[in-house]
Amino acid sequence: MQIFFVASEVTPIAKVGGLGDVIGALPKALYKLGVKVSIITGYYGTHDENKYPTKILFKSKLFWGVNDIIYTVRQGVLPGSRVKVYFIDQPEIIGSGSVYDSRTALANNQSEIERFLFLCKAAVFLPGFIGIKNDIWHLHDWHAAALVEFLSPDSAPTLLTIHNLANQGWATQDTLAKAGILTQKQEINIFRLGLEKATWLSTVSPTYAQEIQKSPEGEGLEEVIKARRHELTGIVNGVDIDFFNPVTDKFLADKLKSNLDDFKNSNKQALFKFINLPQSSVPLFGIVSRLTSQKGIDLIVNGLEPYLQQGSLRFVFLGMGDPALEKALKNLAVSYPRAVAGKIGFDEKLAHLIYAASDFFLMPSRFEPCGLGQLIAMRYGSVPIVRSTGGLKDTVIDIEFNKGNGLVFFDYKPEALGQAIIRALDLYNNRGKLEIVRQSARQRDSSWLTSAKEYYNLYKSLCILKNQN
Repeated sequence: MQIFFVASEVTPIAKVGGLGDVIGALPKALYKLGVKVSIITGYYGTHDENKYPTKILFKSKLFWGVNDIIYTVRQGVLPGSRVKVYFIDQPEIIGSGSVYDSRTALANNQSEIERFLFLCKAAVFLPGFIGIKNDIWHLHDWHAAALVEFLSPDSAPTLLTIHNLANQGWATQDTLAKAGILTQKQEINIFRLGLEKATWLSTVSPTYAQEIQKSPEGEGLEEVIKARRHELTGIVNGVDIDFFNPVTDKFLADKLKSNLDDFKNSNKQALFKFINLPQSSVPLFGIVSRLTSQKGIDLIVNGLEPYLQQGSLRFVFLGMGDPALEKALKNLAVSYPRAVAGKIGFDEKLAHLIYAASDFFLMPSRFEPCGLGQLIAMRYGSVPIVRSTGGLKDTVIDIEFNKGNGLVFFDYKPEALGQAIIRALDLYNNRGKLEIVRQSARQRDSSWLTSAKEYYNLYKSLCILKNQN
């Protein structure tokens, strides 16, 4: 079975958020099941050719607007695997900047829309050019959704995975015309096109699959999703358990041996030195996140402050996104310089240190299709504090229940998060129960192999469906 992924991001080659992590890990797991996966993505202006070398396969052209546009297809490999990555290289349209134009990764201009329309149209021809029969097109988020518009009726089935329905690409009439898509409408939602025309839909957790069938989680597309609810599958994401492995993690000051307390304390010392915080024995709360309204950053800032005033905890952060939320976190660090520190941006070493050192990992999301942070944190014995939504609901069990591995709250209010923080502080002081919860968190199976088996079965079903038709 041959699958072609089409996606905007691939970790570690071009990573912005969780989408890149999925594309960088799921193909490796599928490969172990005997599924051949190739990835098609963009060759962006930020590509590091020294780190991730490519070779030129061929040049071709697309009719775009009123001219033929020349583009190059390059081939590389997904690091640590045999998975081939094909890059569409067009300097003016695709390679003019980074993956996205906005720090929040939300589509906000027509140059970005055009970038991914071009990627989709070029991708359609690639399997034929390299002589590979494709069995399934696996499309990821709005960036790849337009590919359905360029396929012939006898093409391979399409699976469109919804990673975040809130991020939608709206294309103007003029932008669509460049790609050869003619419409009388002034603007078209590209995600909607894919959702209506793809053979099958999936999303990244069973609960999110239910939530997006109604407002507000449906983001204006709930009727489309509801109409296709019988052609919608929810599959929880996994994480790369080799990369996020506290026993072998090269980014840590001290690797996990047998004692979690020793492991946490050693990495806390290294983290505090790294971010210039004084050593402390109070519990450490952490986040590694895109800084958007989705992620509940406003709740964190307001919910933590009373306990920072009391000196009850420390807080470390890492992320980038909405400038107002970045400023709110920086202001918190200024107000409590001995208790709060972090970095705006991304730093792989710091991210791993936060996972390893933190006692509690905050994910109070407004909505969360799946979430990877809580899965990674649990591998390092960091207890997640989450709001009951989407994939967080599917993966985190409150400590009041059997095999509890986290703290769960429901209302999107600072007071509700505050109550969860009080429970966390109580848990921290109950060392026996804390150890049990940490071990439950570490024992959760978050490997991609489990998720890959579900995708494999879905691929087989789509192939059978294609043959029946």
